[in-house]
This record gives sequence, C-alpha cells and structure tokens, in this order.
Amino acid sequence: MLARPELVQSLYGVSPDGPTGVLVVHRGALFAALACLCLWAAFDRGVRRAATVCASVSVVGFIVLYATAPVASDALASIARVDVAALVPLGYLWLDAWRTAPVIRPS
Repeated sequence: MLARPELVQSLYGVSPDGPTGVLVVHRGALFAALACLCLWAAFDRGVRRAATVCASVSVVGFIVLYATAPVASDALASIARVDVAALVPLGYLWLDAWRTAPVIRPS
C-alpha cells in the first residue's frame, strides 16, 4: 500500500488522501516492518524473542479487536481465522525462542 495508495480505496473503501487512508497506509508500513523483523529472526536467533513478542501483539491484538468489534465483515472474518490458525505455530516459536535463545547480560 505504500507503493500503491490507491489500494486503500479498493480494499478498504476509504480515500488514501483522508485521515483514515493515511492511517491505513501507515498500518501497512508497520506490517512491513513486522514482516522484516520476522524474516530477520528466521536467520538470527538473537532477534527471535523480539520477533515473537511483536508478532504476538499483532496477531492477538487483531483477534481481540475483531472479537469485540460491533460490526464484522467477511474480509475481517477471513483475517481473524488466519490469525487464530497462526496461534499454533506462534506458540511453537515462543517455546523455541524463549527456551533456547541466549540471554544477553551486561558484563
């Protein structure tokens, strides 16, 4: 969405130039940052704990928002189902990252 703000209009039905559109585009940038962090964690054990925390905030946060939203669309229901399914591998990653990652202590 950063490269093609017009997607905000087609996907979410809001103008990319209005305040809501700007927030949706910014949300896309934050999601891209999260994806980069997760990709980095796949190759560097030192960032896996941070990646599991950030991914969990994103996934669980959306599930809670969806569950408490007064109106839910089919598109949001699809995202919620994917996020609920993501809890299983995310739980495994939590166990792996927090059990085996080295603890860095100041010297």
